[in-house]
Order: sequence, then C-alpha cells, then structure tokens
Amino acid sequence: MGIHLVLKVSVVIPTKNGGALLRRVVSQVLKQETDFSFDLTLIDSGSSDGVIDELSALEDKRLKIIRVPAESFGHGRTRNEAIAACGGEYIALLTQDALPVDREWLAHLFTSIDSNERLAGVFGRHVAYPEADLFTKKDLKNHFDGFKDASLEVASLDEKMGGYSQGHFFSDNNAIIRRTVWEQIPYPDVSYAEDQLWAKAVMQAGWEKGFSNLGVVFHSHDYSITDLFRRSLDESRAFKEYFSYQTTRNVWTALRNWLGTSAGDVQYFFTQASLSRWALPQLAKRVFGNLVKQVGMYLGGRMSMKHEGLRRLLSYDHRLRVGLRKGKQND
Repeated sequence: MGIHLVLKVSVVIPTKNGGALLRRVVSQVLKQETDFSFDLTLIDSGSSDGVIDELSALEDKRLKIIRVPAESFGHGRTRNEAIAACGGEYIALLTQDALPVDREWLAHLFTSIDSNERLAGVFGRHVAYPEADLFTKKDLKNHFDGFKDASLEVASLDEKMGGYSQGHFFSDNNAIIRRTVWEQIPYPDVSYAEDQLWAKAVMQAGWEKGFSNLGVVFHSHDYSITDLFRRSLDESRAFKEYFSYQTTRNVWTALRNWLGTSAGDVQYFFTQASLSRWALPQLAKRVFGNLVKQVGMYLGGRMSMKHEGLRRLLSYDHRLRVGLRKGKQND
C-alpha cells in the first residue's frame, strides 16, 4: 500500500506578459529548499509575450498553468480561481514581479504560519531591487520595519496597531494563507485592495494576521510621474470606498504632507555620502513626485470615477485591464 503524501503548500502567481522577470521568479520558486511538499500554479490572463508557452514546456510536475481570458481578470476573482484549483494545505501568494531573495523564502513563510494556529495569513518583507533609487529603498525599509518586532521572527498584528496602515495592511505580493480560512472567507471580488479587505474580514472573524521578517522578496517599482498620480488616485479611492478612510482630507493636509515628506527626503538625500551632483535630478523627481502623489490622493478620495472615459484616462489599474498600458496586472 503506497504512502500518500499531503501537499503542504501551493504557490499561486497571477500572470500576464511577465517577461524575463517571470522566468526568474518561477525558477527561484522551483528551487526552494523545503522539508515539505509544494507545487506552483500560474494563472495567466491572456499573455501574448510567449513566456507562458516557454514555461509550459518545463518538465517539472510541480508546475501547473491555468489560462483564463484576459477580460475575466479580477484581483480577488482570479486568485480565488487559482486557489480553488490547488491542493495545498497552505497557499503562498506571489506576483510575477516579486522575486524570492533566497531559497529559504518559502520555508520561512511556512514555518511562520504553521507554528501559530491563530494566524489566518502572514505577509513577508519586500525589499527594493538593487537597481532601484535610494528613496524607493528607504521607503520599503521604513514601511516593513514598522511591522517588525526585533525579538521575533514572526510578529502577530492586530487591527488597531499603529493606525490604518499597520492595522489593515496585508500584501499578497508576498504572503501565505491558511486554506481552511480561505474556504470560509475567500478573496473579495474587487478592483483594488483585495488583500487588505481579506485581512480585515478574517480579523473581524476572530483570526490574526502576521508579518515574517525572513520571508523576503525583491519587489519595487519605478513609476513615471503620470503613473504615480494614477496609482495614488486608485489607492485613495479604494481606501475611501472600502475602509471609509480619507488619506488626504483637504488641500492643507495635502500641502503639509508634501512639505513634510519632501523635507525629510532632502535631509536623507544629503546624508548619503556616496552621492554626486549627478544624483540631484533624482531628488528633484522625488520632490515633484511627492506633490503629484498628494494631488492624486486628494482627488482620489473625492472622485467616483463612474464614467468609463475617466477610468481610461486616470485609473492606473483600469488602463492595464483595457490594454492602454503595459505592465503588471497584479501590482
């Protein structure tokens, strides 16, 4: 009589035109060193760059590819479809541009959630890609340092810690969730912030979420000024609609946020001894970008965006869905 091995973890990655970086992500996932069984499912929404066809030819039984129509994509809906097709006791979630930094990434995430039965999900640290600018590196470090308990590898978090950002934050760019919880509370079918809404729902149901400082991925973006505005507008609209949270309440708040953030950035810039005068354009872009972000946050909390024309012009996420921009469908 054969031994039946329980599949411990299924890794899920939504994809669309992931390019060379997706190849690297898949390779790094399949090289993970674990003492438990895992597999990998890609759910692809109409890629046309040929990479999914290349990956389909890999002779690795752990890799499964699901193809769905591009028009059916939804951040929560597509992940739910992939998870339903997987058999893992836990589901590890990545995006196609989130690259595990080492071969212990999955083991760290698994240990973090398996060791605490109160945890519905655990998200891991993001670090900037080496080529990212110094401000992106600073922002990511400061953000994830806010969740870290220096005495623990895994920090359990509650909804009230440190205000909105820490209380509701969850990122399925790099996370692991418990299947039994997902079966009760699947991802909501929304256009934005599906991961944070899911975390809010599971905490309201009495579960906890956690942060792993050792389950780390490279994940960062170099947004153009225009896309930074669109992204900020989408984020602010989602916060207002789903969490009743006004990120920028009035013009004066926006101005104060811009001046305060930019002053800190200028101070940080001039503490970097290795910088040359050629780095000054980077500072100028950052200060202007801070202003653009605040404008996007202010307008996003006040615009309904019900008109298709407005969404096609101003929404970062919607423009990708309708084919008006290149990029990652699951940023």
